[in-house]
Amino acid sequence: MEDRLSSLPDDLLHSILCGLPLKHAARTSALSRRWVPQWIRALATSPVLDFTDWDFARGQPPARPAATVDRCLRLHAEHGTPLHVSHVALVSVSPSGPGDGAFGRDVVWWIAAAVAWGAREVEVDLTTSQEEDAVPHADHGSAAFLELPADLFRARNYQMQGLYSLKKRIEDAVVRVEMTASSALELEEARRIKQEEVLRKRNLWDNPAKSHETLSALADAIRVVDHLKDLCFKAEEAKLISQLSEMDAINGELFKQAYKSSVDASEYLDRYQMHKLLKGPYDKEGACIMVTAVSDGVASELWAAKVFCMYTSWARKQGCKVGLIEKVPSKNGHVRSAAMEIESEYMFGILSGEKGMHRMTYSSLENSDTCQLAGLIS
Repeated sequence: MEDRLSSLPDDLLHSILCGLPLKHAARTSALSRRWVPQWIRALATSPVLDFTDWDFARGQPPARPAATVDRCLRLHAEHGTPLHVSHVALVSVSPSGPGDGAFGRDVVWWIAAAVAWGAREVEVDLTTSQEEDAVPHADHGSAAFLELPADLFRARNYQMQGLYSLKKRIEDAVVRVEMTASSALELEEARRIKQEEVLRKRNLWDNPAKSHETLSALADAIRVVDHLKDLCFKAEEAKLISQLSEMDAINGELFKQAYKSSVDASEYLDRYQMHKLLKGPYDKEGACIMVTAVSDGVASELWAAKVFCMYTSWARKQGCKVGLIEKVPSKNGHVRSAAMEIESEYMFGILSGEKGMHRMTYSSLENSDTCQLAGLIS
């Protein structure tokens, strides 16, 4: 059978899996060979690790689900994603009687790992039972008590352990800046020098339009060079703070400031790399978006209004100046069409790919009927 799912983009597979519970995401491994690394990636980037489903450990020896929890926690740590919630609920079959559960040796590590990686909600529910078909939360299980390290939840210990995921992200951002920003800085310095040489050889009054274009290119090159230099400085600062944190020489607030700088550096590099790809004649300009409902139905008009609001919210989150040009009401009192102006560099190039028909398809849970709503963006 043809493996059509393997042709889907990685980002689309990742988005699908992020919306599924853990056990359903794991089952997609049978659909396509590409789903295996994708659901593992979705697991590693999820802020919630939930192992409370009984199907997770049904019919397995205790060591197998315990090893799975271990691997998932380590995978999450290696990826460096902040962990908010960690839930584990397992049953250990204990032939020797109450209090001798099979997971006792793992509980301390599970809790310590979750706390170290920033979890604010940690729950471990273990039921020790004589019956192999027991389920978590069952009344017939017996309670067992386990002594945890006394300093596990001390305020300072919790604070420093919770910075682990931030430290990993800082290191990743610093490596990216060191690999990308230095070469980009050399290219932009060369572009600045070239523009300065062109400006020296040209009489500004011979061709004012051409001179204005050259001056704009020079100003843009100088601005990019300054940003990249500041980027390298922030990366060095973040790297130094990260190194000092290992010697317990800084406080948590300074560490979080370094994390914010590393996030800003990554976001600027993302924008810089995207802008280098936009070389069309108008890509650097602002944009005007018009959304039109393709039919006269109420559902289509509501969908057009929703699409328009979505792009408006997105533009404002990007820090762009948004202006409403026109909004044409329909006979039903909803939106027939609407247009907005977005003032920001490279908006035309970024939004060019959004032009066309935007559809939302949904189906009823009670029958197999489907409905399509469409909005036209131009």
